[in-house]
Amino acid sequence: MTIGYQNITIVKEYDPYDVCCVVLLVLYCLGEIELSPNIFTRILQLVPNEEADGVGLPTLENLVNFLRGKKQTEAASKLVEVIFTITSYNHIHVLIQLLRGAIVDSPDQQGIYSKFVKILCRSGVICSLLPRAIVDTGVSEFVVEDIHQIVDSLHAFKSAFEITETYTMYVHEASTESSLKSRIFPHDQTDGGLGGSPFVTHASTRISNPWLIVSAAKFRIILNHTINASLKDIYNVPEIVESITKYTTLNDRTRFPDILLLEMVLLRKSKNYQKTVDKIYQYFDYCRNSNISVSSSSNFSHVCQTFILSSLYQDHGSPDLALKTLQELINTIREKTGVHGLSNLWDILIHHLLVQPEESRILRKSIYDLLRPLNDNKNSTPEMLQYWYTCQVALNLHESGYVPNILEQTTMVNALSHDFLKDDMNRVATEVSTLVWSFVGFDDIAQCFGEPPVINVKKSKHLKRVDQLLKDKYYSEAIDKIEKLVDEANANNDSMSSEFDYLQKRIHIMLAAGNTARAHPIICQYIDKCRETKNDYQLSRAILCMVRLMNGWGQYHDSYNLMNSNLNILLQYPGAIKDEARILYNDTLTALGKNL
Repeated sequence: MTIGYQNITIVKEYDPYDVCCVVLLVLYCLGEIELSPNIFTRILQLVPNEEADGVGLPTLENLVNFLRGKKQTEAASKLVEVIFTITSYNHIHVLIQLLRGAIVDSPDQQGIYSKFVKILCRSGVICSLLPRAIVDTGVSEFVVEDIHQIVDSLHAFKSAFEITETYTMYVHEASTESSLKSRIFPHDQTDGGLGGSPFVTHASTRISNPWLIVSAAKFRIILNHTINASLKDIYNVPEIVESITKYTTLNDRTRFPDILLLEMVLLRKSKNYQKTVDKIYQYFDYCRNSNISVSSSSNFSHVCQTFILSSLYQDHGSPDLALKTLQELINTIREKTGVHGLSNLWDILIHHLLVQPEESRILRKSIYDLLRPLNDNKNSTPEMLQYWYTCQVALNLHESGYVPNILEQTTMVNALSHDFLKDDMNRVATEVSTLVWSFVGFDDIAQCFGEPPVINVKKSKHLKRVDQLLKDKYYSEAIDKIEKLVDEANANNDSMSSEFDYLQKRIHIMLAAGNTARAHPIICQYIDKCRETKNDYQLSRAILCMVRLMNGWGQYHDSYNLMNSNLNILLQYPGAIKDEARILYNDTLTALGKNL
């Protein structure tokens, strides 16, 4: 027997898998089965993650196998019994009403519900994971078309189970009337059965079923997980990627533009860069021409990094083309109002500002034009404010470098992101927090938010070249190289982080070459810049440079006093700075003939 799948079926409000969850919860409340809260959470969350004990895709086969794997064979059998007893929307409606009767606002109400052995609390985790249309009695009734879709999709859901190997173990339960029917459906009313279903057609040797039957909310979860899993290794993409792109329609892509991201993954895997870029522009068009809110706000920023920055910068070496693409992004955002449907595009823009700080100056006016409405509008939503503050942090990190403002704005970003900084939906907020804590010298805190993004690859390569010249004691070549970088940075009005890096490198070269006379004014300039920006982390580095210089001049008393008066700054930073400060302090004491 061959199986020919039709396109995915996306249903309204709740899907057949949700009906299965309702059945399990009703059986649990009636005392027919025993399932732990952990098992229910696993079933209801349905995040197809990398852990082996997840349900996987929302099919009856996977759910039954999951229960069997948890040694809940009785629950699996009774689930199949009840599901195959359902032949009408009336049955589904009765099940949902029965479950609603077991949901209470407070545990004190348990006594008034004598028919239930166990109850569920409305504010509990289980109820929060159920679709609102099932839990909330205030949800309006479905229209006739919706009812037909619910019933037909359940029929297809069961038919898909009937052609699996797992079904052979449950033929008896599925084909005989359940002993639980009279208890769950005491006043059984049917509507004459399902009749023919447009979703399932049976032929003599061929069966056609939808590849997947899910609600829109559940499909977004599956789509987000698949995109995140694919981006971890684009050359070893999960099989589900090809299935989603194969069994979705043009209408599905209109409703869920993130499907295009999966197509980009497949194109990138085949190294078809031109079509990858074409897909990016197609994605822009979807965002520009529709009011659909794109679900995975972090996914496209990663795609931008992987495809635009990697494909165009690294594979083609075309930064101008990448900048042109970014300018189109800004034009796209400007054509819209607010952030509805544009969270992905904002993430790309902020991410690009973080990893390519030299371009923040070029795009500054355009960016501020975008930010002005968000700041002026007193009715701005938390999401809009979050993007406003995140953009401000990205700009201040690379422009003014004024630490109090950066920390204040980062606090606002974290507050608006609430406790979801580790969530993929706030990846850019996480990147900002990582960079800020590294910028102010606390790498151990930065690591709590994840690995920092790679910033300004071109500058890093130049500095590595300078380090190599310094290591080989080619001081003249090293200073010529760094002076050239400084001139370029001044001409381009480069970022504050670059200015600090170049100052440090110039000082290190001068001190290593023994040219302390030229190093002294640079160190003074370094200290003034640190005090201007109130950057204690950079100030601690500048102080240590001054200590080395004064020790070289034999001014140990001044060096000792300088360190003593700034110990509170020097010792607050973990790692290399604290170790270097301790070594210099001991060397200075030794030179003064004192004991620590």
